[in-house]
Amino acid sequence: MEKLAIIKEYIKESKERRAEIKSEIDSLVAEFRAGKISRDEFLSRMAVLREKLKALALASEKLGELLKRFSEEVSEEVKRLVEELKKENEDFGKKVAEAAKKIGEEAREEAARRRENKQNSR
Repeated sequence: MEKLAIIKEYIKESKERRAEIKSEIDSLVAEFRAGKISRDEFLSRMAVLREKLKALALASEKLGELLKRFSEEVSEEVKRLVEELKKENEDFGKKVAEAAKKIGEEAREEAARRRENKQNSR
């Protein structure tokens, strides 16, 4: 039963870490939209957060592999929780990628508008 408790604690910590990363992303997006940071800084910091998400997803996959080895000792509930965690990490990663893409597009559009306005004002 000790293994089960350790696994449940790991899953809980993973979910908390994912929530922290989401909060960091939300703050980063707000800073960028408010003009507090440059596009380059935004993209740089977003890349770091993506790497954190990749590491979190990799850790979840490794846990899944470990569970396969100990499958006869692990309850179906824990297997379900791990699969749920993996799916949530994948979904969250997709949302982050979509948000970063959208913000990048918005930044390019804004830069194009500024260039056009600058040219028109000459």
